[in-house]
Formats: sequence, C-alpha cells, structure tokens
Amino acid sequence: MDVRHCETTPTLPCLIEFFLLKSSLAPLGLSSLYLSMCFQGERLRIPPNKCCPECFPQSTASCQHEGAVYGHDSQWNSSKCSVCVCSQGKVSCTPPSCPALSCGPDESPFVPTGECCPKCARHGASCPWEGQEYRDGEEWRPGPCSRCQCLAGRVQCSTAACQPITCKPSDENLVIQPGRCCPQCVPNPCLASGKEYKHGEQWQKNSCTTCVCHQGHSQCHTQTCPRLTCAKVRAPSTTTQNAMFCVGPSYLGGGQNVEKR
Repeated sequence: MDVRHCETTPTLPCLIEFFLLKSSLAPLGLSSLYLSMCFQGERLRIPPNKCCPECFPQSTASCQHEGAVYGHDSQWNSSKCSVCVCSQGKVSCTPPSCPALSCGPDESPFVPTGECCPKCARHGASCPWEGQEYRDGEEWRPGPCSRCQCLAGRVQCSTAACQPITCKPSDENLVIQPGRCCPQCVPNPCLASGKEYKHGEQWQKNSCTTCVCHQGHSQCHTQTCPRLTCAKVRAPSTTTQNAMFCVGPSYLGGGQNVEKR
C-alpha cells in the first residue's frame, strides 16, 4: 500500500479542497492532512487542475528498456533476439520461437552472425573473413551481388550471373545502376551549348525553339507563326524574336509605332 501526504498551497481552489477533505476525514479520527492510500496495482498521480494526488491504475505506466521508452501493452524486438512486452510498468522478455532443429551426425547447431535461431553446420575448419569467423558450411553475402560460403576452412565466393546484353553502339551505353547487379543499356545523353541533357530531358533553345534529347540526339522544334496579310501601306518586319509584325510607314521611316495583328 502506497501512502502519501498532500501539502496544500495557499490558493483558493486548493484551500477549498483541503477543508472539504478535512471535514470528511475528521469524523474518522484521521489527521487534518490529506492522506492518500492506494491499493496494490495503483499509483499516485496529480491530475490536471487538481491540488492533491489521486490513485490511478498502474497499467498506465510506461517502461524503459535498452535506452528507449515504451508505452503500456507495447511489444518490440530486443537487440538480443528476444520479444519484449511492457505491462503495468514492467518489462518481460521471452526468447525467440525457433523451429525444431535436427542436425546430422557430422553436423552441430550454431547461430549465424546477425541471426537469432540456430542452424546446422558441418564439422570442419572455420573461415576468417573481414574480422568475422564463419563456421564450416555457413553462407553470407559480402555485397548485394555476391555470395560466399565456408567450405572446409576455405572461402568460396560467387557473383550474380548476368545475361549477355548488346547495346546500340551510337545510341546507348552499358551502365550498372545503383542497387543493381547486372548492367543495362542506357540511352546516351545530349550535349548542347556546353550543357549535358539526359534522355527525354527538354530545354528551351530560344523563345521560339524547344529541344528534347532522344538517345544522344537533340531534336528541336521551332514554333510556326501564321501568315500575315498586311495593308499596302504596311510591310512585314522580322524582330529579334523571329516573330512577324505589320508595321506602319512611320516605323519604316524611323518611327516607334508597332502594332500586332
């Protein structure tokens, strides 16, 4: 049983609560101080906007394990291959459920590096590899594209088998993309005005011309303008933007009037 006393503060709400508790406890012959008694499975907490602590179920308590905080009824995998549960502020861990193992007469069970459940390994010399010791018959992956195995004290490694591939000589390159084991054909980039563009990438050559990179070749399209019909006193003129306008005689004579049609 958890017993605590409540120290009241000189604020009106707390004084009112204190005197109400005092009047209810006085006939029982208890102290004038608020006496909180919690039963087993409960703990004292001060609720919001309250002066004195009250008893609450201990099941709301959290757990601390291996530097982390877990809530009540939460479950997680421990770094030691155990499954842990937080219940009423206490942590309980159980070992992993591994399948039944039946090793042969020339084998013995062992737990591979980075795993939790044992496996069967043949009796023989182990293999040291990059600071790790591997049992005879044990397999591991030093990289995403290779697999190694310890056989009688010797390490045998193999890489992923890739199908032969032929790229278009002038349009594609053979490239191994990140995260892949085998190479693949990738379209060549385009070089325009000293800048490199990937296959399918677009850019603006000028205000009227748009280009796209297609397998190492730049394909450009220039916007076509509608044909203009100008009055007799007007003549078509080409601006720096390659757009046609009808301009009046005053413009041809050095004026500033320019009109779009």
